[in-house]
Amino acid sequence: MSQAYNNGDLVKFNGAKFIYHDSFYGLNSLHGLPNIPFEEFVEKTFQLGGLTVNYKGFADAKNFVYPYLFENSANLANMCHSCGHIGIAEGLGKAIQELQLPPWQIALSSGIGCGGKLSSQYKAVLPENYAASIPNEGAVAAILKDAGVSLTTVTYLEQLLNLNRYHVIHGHATSHAFGLAMTQPGLVNIVAGGDGDLGAIGLPYLKRLIQNNVNTLVIPMVNEVYGLTKGQPSPSTAKGLKGRAMPDAMDIMPIDFVLETLAIPESTYVARVIANNRKAMKEHFISGIMHNGTAIVDVLSPCVTWNTEHDGKYYELYAVDVNNFNWDDVQTQLKELGEEIERFQTAKSIQEGKVQDSKRLKLEVETRKYNLFHDLLQEERIEQYDPTNKDLAFKVERRLVEAGFCAIGLIYYNKDSVSYQDRKGLLPASPIGNLTTEQLTLSLDNLLSLEDIM
Repeated sequence: MSQAYNNGDLVKFNGAKFIYHDSFYGLNSLHGLPNIPFEEFVEKTFQLGGLTVNYKGFADAKNFVYPYLFENSANLANMCHSCGHIGIAEGLGKAIQELQLPPWQIALSSGIGCGGKLSSQYKAVLPENYAASIPNEGAVAAILKDAGVSLTTVTYLEQLLNLNRYHVIHGHATSHAFGLAMTQPGLVNIVAGGDGDLGAIGLPYLKRLIQNNVNTLVIPMVNEVYGLTKGQPSPSTAKGLKGRAMPDAMDIMPIDFVLETLAIPESTYVARVIANNRKAMKEHFISGIMHNGTAIVDVLSPCVTWNTEHDGKYYELYAVDVNNFNWDDVQTQLKELGEEIERFQTAKSIQEGKVQDSKRLKLEVETRKYNLFHDLLQEERIEQYDPTNKDLAFKVERRLVEAGFCAIGLIYYNKDSVSYQDRKGLLPASPIGNLTTEQLTLSLDNLLSLEDIM
């Protein structure tokens, strides 16, 4: 991509829209970061469930906008060790890094609960050996000083992903994102929340966002419990589940964010991924950011403290990857697994017995879920799942959920989606950092004019 911009030009870059200005994006950037070398970007692409995702990035591994983000850097947010939410933070960080989006062009909103930490504590750290790789430790201090980071905060290195971060009142992260869409329409809007924030008090506001198709990536972080308040059942708690802090097993069906999304006529994008699959999360987050409208990427995020019954392996066992299903391959895999079980009928130890029991369970569950999914495709007289067919998506997810399973992958997308911002003709007028106090203050005439676009 060879492209030069002049001050005042409208730039459309990887989901963001902004007015070009040298003080933000040129060689004299005020932010202590290298300028964004638009001329070095090339067109990049990958396939996701039949959808071709296009964006601009570096041909080789480079890191201009985020020079301090290193592969395998740890995330020391205040979460339990191995919490699925940490994987979500890492996956989102890598997606933003891949897209090379300037942090001041991103708005990350979250509400209350463990999921709320994604905004308030969204930080990563330098690898421990990074300082040792620099001959002069003073050079590290100079880099951090230029970036506005003191050595005392290097552990959490807030500058690394110094997004516009909003820890919003309970249930209103999506309402906040809607407001941002109107007042700063060029921002990349991201909302993350847990079961309560998006599935209980916040569900009506989430539906309103989807209904208007506001250009926003929404990440429901589903762990089936209220983790921050010590393990009570939540709207997404599976029927029959009895967590360690629950007096009784759940006796009703859970809220399903995929079904809730598909039931809204205006919905245009919904996917689901498991938190321990970092590569899939990164790709789904990139695709969601690039989607022109509301993109729901439901993440099954194991709670390692209060919901130990449903870990990552459990979700993998009971999920059907609708985008990568081949009936012949499945039959071969099930046959081989059955033959392996037959060969080792007699266990020589307690441990071997447990392994055998695990394999038998896997064979039984996978036989049921794949036969069900295959039958659903046969009912539609198709061999492969079609993520552009909303009726099919709803039918498949509903029938899978009723049988105790769920779909993962790109479940539905509308390739002709038009976002709220585009329908209303909302464009960024100027980088917010360049606006005067008078420009940031709405007059009575400004307020009255909003009625014309709402």
